[in-house]
Amino acid sequence: SFDREVNCRRAASAAFQEIVGRQGTFPHGIDILTTADYFSVGQRSNAYLSISDYIAQYSDYNTPLVVHLVTRKLGHWDPAVRELAVRALGKLTHRDVNLILKELPTILDACLSMDLFYSHGATLGVGQIVKSLSFIAKQKETSLQSLIGADLLSKIESLVDNLMKGNKLRGLGGELMRGAVSDFIENCSSAGLPISFQVLNSWKAVLFENLSDVEERIQKPTVTAMSHFTAQYYIKDGTLSTYQRDTFLAQTFKMLKENEDTRKGVSLALGALHPEFIKGKQEEIIENLIRCSRISDGTESWGESRRDAVKALAEVCIKMHPSIGDETIHTVYDSFMLSLDDYTVDKRGDIGAWVREAALHGIETLTLTLLKEAPGRLPVSVIQQMIPLIVQQAVEKIDRVRGLAGKIFYGLLYASSPDGQPIPGIPARDEVLQIFKQEHSNIKWGIESETFPLFVQLVLIPSYAEKVLIGLIVSVGGLTERLVKSSSQSLFALLETLDETGINNFCAIILKIFRDYQKVDRVSVPLLKFLDSVITSGFLEPVFESPDNTFSMELLNLCKNEINKCGDPNKLMASADIFCQLLQCEEEVCRRKCLVQLAIFLCHRFPRVRKHAADKLYESILTFADKTILPEERSEEAMSLLGETNWMNGTIEDLKPVRNQFCHLVNIPVPQVVKKLVQQ
Repeated sequence: SFDREVNCRRAASAAFQEIVGRQGTFPHGIDILTTADYFSVGQRSNAYLSISDYIAQYSDYNTPLVVHLVTRKLGHWDPAVRELAVRALGKLTHRDVNLILKELPTILDACLSMDLFYSHGATLGVGQIVKSLSFIAKQKETSLQSLIGADLLSKIESLVDNLMKGNKLRGLGGELMRGAVSDFIENCSSAGLPISFQVLNSWKAVLFENLSDVEERIQKPTVTAMSHFTAQYYIKDGTLSTYQRDTFLAQTFKMLKENEDTRKGVSLALGALHPEFIKGKQEEIIENLIRCSRISDGTESWGESRRDAVKALAEVCIKMHPSIGDETIHTVYDSFMLSLDDYTVDKRGDIGAWVREAALHGIETLTLTLLKEAPGRLPVSVIQQMIPLIVQQAVEKIDRVRGLAGKIFYGLLYASSPDGQPIPGIPARDEVLQIFKQEHSNIKWGIESETFPLFVQLVLIPSYAEKVLIGLIVSVGGLTERLVKSSSQSLFALLETLDETGINNFCAIILKIFRDYQKVDRVSVPLLKFLDSVITSGFLEPVFESPDNTFSMELLNLCKNEINKCGDPNKLMASADIFCQLLQCEEEVCRRKCLVQLAIFLCHRFPRVRKHAADKLYESILTFADKTILPEERSEEAMSLLGETNWMNGTIEDLKPVRNQFCHLVNIPVPQVVKKLVQQ
């Protein structure tokens, strides 16, 4: 039943059944057969953890099972089999404690074996056995020391030091063994294994080193081990050793200033510490974690460390909120909101999304904890700012973040305290409840076709309008066809219902967003595409036709500022689309300035910018023929110049005369190169 391959386990079960049926010589054969049948042994974990424990109740089988695990499976080449063997040994310990204690010296010797796999499995096995023995000691109302014996206890206590002396935590296979050592320390700490001060410092040094490991599979068990280790050995009989605690924290704060991998592990370890260990130092821990969650010089690409710092920050606040002041709670929420604005991008993509997800989880768990245990401490002013930010995340371009934000927003909207009171400070909650009804609880929040028709209605509520539009701009001006289609359809359906005042308010918010995100390519480039899509749809025609229209000139100036000293051809081409769209406005000054800008593009150093500007200008002259962009008698010649000139392959010197002729036809000044004076 312990074989790695399912066919072998099933074959063994079938053979056992045959012998029991034909000869009946196996003890308890029928009872075992009903449990270890052909189908039940198919699942490996069931065979190791359930069936073996059942069979081991019969003494005839217990010893062979344990010996087989110790001699064969602890050193198996497959790590999954080794780990199952370790867990199986832990479960079988209670069947015969004396047998396990008899095999324990063999396992301890195997920890120092030259066979890496056997050494790894044995180290894990010792920790698991010690943990199981601690439960048995409690049941027998005796101490772990008396149950194990002084000699074995000494060997277990010195195991980590012996591994270090044998260089088992270094070189080839060192990472594998470091993970096993962390697991061993966790189990020994949970068991309450008594250790000397020297061993305590040795274990602490190993744990800190493991926290700095680049591998997440090493850091994860170490974080858990650190929590049990500090709770067991720094808090004795309910009394905390403050000196040792302060020394420990001073070392962690120092390590937070090191590289990204160290910061990741140490942040998570701080979040996992026992509340009694943290008490009295919670403010200092929070301050350090907030600093690690911020972007600083040289740490822009440390997205994972910021994510883990935000996770740890939430965990500390949830555990320690009764001991944290209101001002600190405000600061923590401010940190979460700053993390929601982390859009860092590197070669891995939008790594800021990891931080935003962690911040969303932190906001949810902290808010619901305070609502349940101390609803009066929820900061109303912060909630008013925070909820629209969550909504913004629910309409942006990454499915995973949208789904999480939508689910959290809906959950917070309907959350209530034990006395039935909702979260205070949610902007326009009654109006929002008319949109997000209780029947929407089963909606798939990551599916844009289901969520955008709901969230886009929040544009009509002033508290949400700007943040929702920022998210929609990124989605409508994005690259994913499905997302662009769903977001555009939802937005256009809303714009169709707006009156003149509503359209003017919409335009005012768009201009404000453009001003706020000037030169921020994450928003400004999609915004140009968004504007082109909205203007093409025809919803802004009343604005362009109004004699009091200031939108056109403001948009023109913002576009010119955006592309000033710009070397991105995609942004330049997107701005050319807007300049062409503005040719339909009634204001002649705006039209002439747009033509001048387009004329500059006709001789741009990027060939595709020249070609794109010429093509769009040609289309605009045809589309807006009624707007007198140029005298009717000159339109045919101007269009001939735009359509027949080779803008893509011609040199700038050859194209300038053509461009200048076009400027003459549309009656605008020829663009001149501004020469900078060099001071002698």
